[in-house]
Amino acid sequence: GVQAEAGSYPTSYIPTYGGSSVSRVADSCSKTGVSSLIGQTEGVLFADIELNLAGSNTGFYALQVYDSSFSPTYQKGAYLELYQGKVYGYVRNSGIQCDIVSGIYADGQRLKMALAYKANDFALYVNGIQIGIDTSGSLPSALDSVSLHYSASTQQSSPLKQALVFKTRLTNEELAALTTI
Repeated sequence: GVQAEAGSYPTSYIPTYGGSSVSRVADSCSKTGVSSLIGQTEGVLFADIELNLAGSNTGFYALQVYDSSFSPTYQKGAYLELYQGKVYGYVRNSGIQCDIVSGIYADGQRLKMALAYKANDFALYVNGIQIGIDTSGSLPSALDSVSLHYSASTQQSSPLKQALVFKTRLTNEELAALTTI
């Protein structure tokens, strides 16, 4: 059981025996009760992935912060989502407050994406380009949970390189720099 790391992030070792192979199951993590780590009045969600469009066009949340007191089908929060090769950045609070959508990206393309949120000040950046802004909308009052999703099937198998949650809204210049490849 020896493992060498090519990058700066450690990966997990999955032992196999007698020439067999094993696939990793879905990586999905969430943590509730972390409101002190999430910007309540402003913030940024950042994810760096390699887009994989194999299989169906299933979408998934790359990263989300939300109010866990609401049902999973209508959670108030901020979301970075991938669907059919597009990046979606949106915020829900008594309905959709911000909804910014990119164009379609190519299979295998690396996407560094960031959603900035602050009341009446939302922005989505992908690969150093401002996709859109929204200057009207409010935020949920109790963001207390964070979720990161990855699955070994369909588009959800897009390899995640890094995910970050910032407690403050970065400037547009900082968002461009953060997402530049």
